[in-house]
Amino acid sequence: MQHEDDDACEILETELTFAKQSLNASIAQLETSNHELQATNEELIASNEELQSTNEELCSVNEELHSVNEEYQRKIDELEQTTSDLEILIRSSDACTVFLDSNLRIRRFTQAATRYFNLVSHDIGRPLTDFRTKLVFPDLHQMLRKVVQTGNMATATCSDEFNEHVFAKAIPHNNGGKITGAVLNFMTYGSVGTWEWPVLKEDRMWWSPTCYQLLEIEKDMQSLFSNWQSLVHPDDLDKFLSLGADSAAYVRDGQLEVRMQCGKSEYRKFDIRVVTALYDGSEVRGFAGTISMPSASGVRRSIGSGMTGG
Repeated sequence: MQHEDDDACEILETELTFAKQSLNASIAQLETSNHELQATNEELIASNEELQSTNEELCSVNEELHSVNEEYQRKIDELEQTTSDLEILIRSSDACTVFLDSNLRIRRFTQAATRYFNLVSHDIGRPLTDFRTKLVFPDLHQMLRKVVQTGNMATATCSDEFNEHVFAKAIPHNNGGKITGAVLNFMTYGSVGTWEWPVLKEDRMWWSPTCYQLLEIEKDMQSLFSNWQSLVHPDDLDKFLSLGADSAAYVRDGQLEVRMQCGKSEYRKFDIRVVTALYDGSEVRGFAGTISMPSASGVRRSIGSGMTGG
């Protein structure tokens, strides 16, 4: 009996020892798993912090993109408004203008240009060389090709079907330093500009846009008597200065023909006329008048306005 008890006790001790070993092994495994879980948790925390940082960066980038988008939209709105204003300005003018690409294909044209070319809206994209002009201008296409090739402005004088003198000017279309075409302008010598010199003792004048066009001067040139004086031919300067020096004689005459420099190049004759004497009580204090190129026929015809093209 004692022997059986000893055997049973030994079995229990063996089982207890095995159980302890198994428990210790399980505890060790749990500790290892716990360490692994802690490491994984730390990695997840680090990843979460990185995601939060990335999210903050994305939010910042999104705000920047939103700001850039608003700026682009503002510029688009301004461009659309500027384009609309430009279209209205061109439609309301009598400018005879044709816009061409580098192959002399028509990009757009003002309605006034149909005075010299038989153009309609669906002619956009066709070469200007396909159209017969009403001008006596055999070197027109050659002049335009030279402007596109060299990037230099070119001018010429021709005549229309009524034998009226026409001034032609072609300037290169410069886009970011690259010549992408040419702009062709025509002006009849009968065009009339208006001016005003309100106070003879002052240099300040007012010139209409046609004055700038006739004299081919930049729009940023100030409308001053001294600036006009600088354009007058030296041999006609005394006659021109009589406008202010002897106002009574000038009013009596009412007209002055002088040569003036156009586009910083050649001199041309201009008729300067006094239309109105501006009085301060009984004393003449200023003048208002016109400037024009003499027309061969002496007849000016009105031309249509409008803009065609895209």
